[in-house]
Amino acid sequence: MTSTYLLSMARRDSSSAGNNRWSRLGRVCIVACTTDCRDIQDQLMENRRRRVGEKGINYSLKEYVIEAAKHVHHHHHQGERKENEDYTPQPQEGAGKLKDLYRLFLDVSAPYSVRLHYLRSSLHMDDEDQHNMLRSGINLQFSAIYTKLMSQPLLWQDMVSQHNIMSFCARDKKPPTLMKLATFSCLGDFINKHWYVRHQCEARQISVLVRRHAEDGWNKYIHDPATYRRFNNLRGEHALKKMSKHLATDLLEEDKLGWTFNRPFDEYVLLWHIATDLCLHHTSSSTNNTTTASSSQSQDTIKSRRSSSEIISNYMIYLLFICPEMLIPGTRYDLFTLACHEIECMINESPLSSSPDKTRSGIAQWILGMDQDDQRMNKAPRNKIFDAHKLARLLVHSLNEEQRWEVIQGVWVEMLCYSASRCRGYLHAKSLGVAPEFHTNVWLLWWCMGMQTLPDMMHNLGPPEDPPQEQTAAEEPPQEQTAADSV
Repeated sequence: MTSTYLLSMARRDSSSAGNNRWSRLGRVCIVACTTDCRDIQDQLMENRRRRVGEKGINYSLKEYVIEAAKHVHHHHHQGERKENEDYTPQPQEGAGKLKDLYRLFLDVSAPYSVRLHYLRSSLHMDDEDQHNMLRSGINLQFSAIYTKLMSQPLLWQDMVSQHNIMSFCARDKKPPTLMKLATFSCLGDFINKHWYVRHQCEARQISVLVRRHAEDGWNKYIHDPATYRRFNNLRGEHALKKMSKHLATDLLEEDKLGWTFNRPFDEYVLLWHIATDLCLHHTSSSTNNTTTASSSQSQDTIKSRRSSSEIISNYMIYLLFICPEMLIPGTRYDLFTLACHEIECMINESPLSSSPDKTRSGIAQWILGMDQDDQRMNKAPRNKIFDAHKLARLLVHSLNEEQRWEVIQGVWVEMLCYSASRCRGYLHAKSLGVAPEFHTNVWLLWWCMGMQTLPDMMHNLGPPEDPPQEQTAAEEPPQEQTAADSV
């Protein structure tokens, strides 16, 4: 009965699919003569389940997080790429699979198995190989979207655009005569925006920091979907928590640095940008309650962190002022001009004897030297400079130079990832037609390291959950009340 049924199915399929399918089903019939149909059905369902799993449909978020963390931990313990016996990366494999990134530019969320593949491939690449892979991917998308041909490499990919509020107030880059004449026309706002933009060839250096941050998250922070979502929502808390453990004090308390998080993201970027610039031009490298690092290795580390922090800070304020839609949805670019107006008002109200040098460092040192109760600072309409001055003073007096720049760099890396992951793929594709933004590199790198982008956040919101610290604090009052009642 069973063999007769399968033979009839084989004949019917052979008329449409040809002799190959007939021979294949014929072999199945021979086995089916001595096998129960339910065993064959179970085997077919198992094969189908495997095929579905390969396409990523069969992975839940919890399974994906567990598998991704397992791969990262395995790679971390293996150390060197050649020591891993399970996987041997092929250069052509990564370049071919980059075609899947086209869907990412369309704001389409990829299956978790695809995400896992890219994560595993990225882990087995060194920093140079991964950067080159991202360059190839962006070139491929540019060709597919704008030319349909293989185009020349995009030279802007290694450049990080820079803007700075102190330099803008100081006007340290004077425009030529023709530009000055153009400012009297309708082009004045455009020239004021773009004339003071600079570029630094430091994309590789910053990309390494983003990759280390993602690896650190998989190794030490993420262990379930809740912590996975929480890590993707960090914008500086993780860096402060790590330093808090080292100092045995909570930097996230409201009277320390915790108050900075109680504001919108665009104001948060502006606050840390001004505070970072004030710390960069702080004249003394020592503090009252701590000692600074003296070894040459520590000084090299400080110099590297200072440079990275300055580059990311200037890039984020560039996004806020020049490309606000790429920083985060709803960014108010006029925050930059309002802060500049505050600084200019403070300078104009100062007597000539105490007015600052009209340079970036002169203005920064002048603001940092003010007291918190200075009337010129308190007269500011929204006190943005006052808050930045307060933050800079806390960083200078609470941490030594090495700790200070470790915190500042960590906060900026988290903010950069937070912003890039929330930028639409459409905006990244649009920027390729003008000048590729470094934000696109960070966005692709963040995705390749297995983290969330905007489509993932929209489709996998998850239930509302309280952080573990808040849950513990909420459980303490009943325990104290019970103890009091018992007494």
